[in-house]
Amino acid sequence: MNVPDSFRSLIALGALLCIGIVHAEPTAAVVRLRPVSELKPIAVVKLGETADWVAISDDAVWVGSTGPFAVHRIDPKKNERVASVTLPGEPCAGLASGFGAVWVPMCTKPATLARIDVKTNRATIYKVGPAAEEGGIAASDDSVWLATAKDELARIDPDTGGVGQKVKVPAGSYNPWFADDRIWLTRADGKEVTSIDAMTGKVLASIPTDAGPRFLTSGGGAVWTLNQRDGSMTRIDPSTNRSVTFPLGMPGHGGDVAFANDMVWLTLRRIPLAAVDATNNRLLCQWVGAGGDSLRIGHGAIWLTDYTAGTITRYDLNDATTLCRMQSHGLVGTWKLVRYEDRPAAGGQVVRPFGEHPVGQLVYDENGNMSIQLMKVPHPKVASGDDEKVTPAEKQALFDAYVAYFGKYRVDDTKHVVTHEVEGDLADVYVGQGQDRPYELDGDTLKLLPVWESGGRQWQGVREFVRAK
Repeated sequence: MNVPDSFRSLIALGALLCIGIVHAEPTAAVVRLRPVSELKPIAVVKLGETADWVAISDDAVWVGSTGPFAVHRIDPKKNERVASVTLPGEPCAGLASGFGAVWVPMCTKPATLARIDVKTNRATIYKVGPAAEEGGIAASDDSVWLATAKDELARIDPDTGGVGQKVKVPAGSYNPWFADDRIWLTRADGKEVTSIDAMTGKVLASIPTDAGPRFLTSGGGAVWTLNQRDGSMTRIDPSTNRSVTFPLGMPGHGGDVAFANDMVWLTLRRIPLAAVDATNNRLLCQWVGAGGDSLRIGHGAIWLTDYTAGTITRYDLNDATTLCRMQSHGLVGTWKLVRYEDRPAAGGQVVRPFGEHPVGQLVYDENGNMSIQLMKVPHPKVASGDDEKVTPAEKQALFDAYVAYFGKYRVDDTKHVVTHEVEGDLADVYVGQGQDRPYELDGDTLKLLPVWESGGRQWQGVREFVRAK
């Protein structure tokens, strides 16, 4: 598919408290859409006509499918399917791992629940099941939790499969998630999350979100829910039940969320992977294209289904994290120099030491490497045309007319500073140093704005680049 160079703005950060909505000042950030082909898969495993729902156990990854109705066991050491457990109906409402088993709600008539023993890969079927597709299932310390009616959350005994307790919840509540000794339950038909004590089954609080909260995860001291109808995300502080909702611009049916590396990872169809920084609630990156729908993180990897292709893909978690953070600031790419100026901070004549129309190239790659080469125009010539016969005066002129160094880089996109960690330098003076460069990024225009002191005067540089096409 065609991917625009830049797209989507995040507008507004709203604070939702359990007593109401508080609006914060709007903020904005631009996230470049990147093709999902940038992510290099470790493995792709074909499972069925469709692939949906993922669960992680100690030594396996489990994935549901249709065509056949089954749950498949993948060995993460081999990246191969090692078993397929055929089921009497569609695994339609999530997977959960716990108590030596994988738990599979099925949309049979009547609805049922399968318990797959992780040692034998054998399924036991219980006469209890989900109230709705995409209803979700969770395992706490002593129970399995499943919405078995429109306004009822069932506490299931993992030894017998029997319902030990029924908790009345707001109608249309699904997708239980266990964290901080509580069950968190989204109300997909409304705008709230219900908090339930996992020991007693007592309803503790109703916490506001935006429309259509569905899938949850936890991490970074928070519970996170993806709100499907308006494409936002809500962050809940379990210690206070206060929530903050912020826009993502990612509405849609289905999807999933997971937490790792201080980031909330999301998937939707046609946006297979995206990530939010858990420290500042900011959308960092989005990859677009075919695939997406369900994900889990484990065994050092992101496991991502392509629902319509019937596959699951393994991506290295740390590689995806690095690539995402490198992309989040928008600097990754090749940049062409269009302006090079030095300006006295106190005012005065602008100096253009590399001429009116200098040339140059700046490169930031997704792995944190950088290089820069800048050349004065007109450029000094070597009279002999022979690089072995360059005169000392010509060498000096050439040296004065060229800047070149390379190394690593890191970005503080809150302060808008990129730091060049120089490993090699034509002039040698930068080697081993971290060179801070304040920057401004406006679409496909980048300005590096170094500051320094020379001769008792403060100077401001302007190195303006445009993104190479």
